[in-house]
Amino acid sequence: MLVTLSDAKIQLRIEDDEDDIELLYCIDSAIDIVQRHIDKEMVLSLDGVDQELIDSGKVILFSSGLRAAILMLITHLYENKGVVGDEQIRVVPMAYRYILDQHRTPGIG
Repeated sequence: MLVTLSDAKIQLRIEDDEDDIELLYCIDSAIDIVQRHIDKEMVLSLDGVDQELIDSGKVILFSSGLRAAILMLITHLYENKGVVGDEQIRVVPMAYRYILDQHRTPGIG
């Protein structure tokens, strides 16, 4: 797994198991969102990955920068659960977008 439940709990400074299911949803969502943002599948190793997929640029080795972006997004999803609330609307941290933009393939046009 790219980011574990333990990784998320350390990031959020959570010591109990009360929100584990919610955290697992946040982890899965964050990984999906990041992969869609960079338009690449993140892998821990290229072993066993189809060469055609590697050559197409649609796969990327998981890095510490991608891990940081996922953890930032998990934190954002966990701490901002409601769509609308009494508090001001929260945006994803700027560092998240900066990190992910470094992993995108520039488009033509």
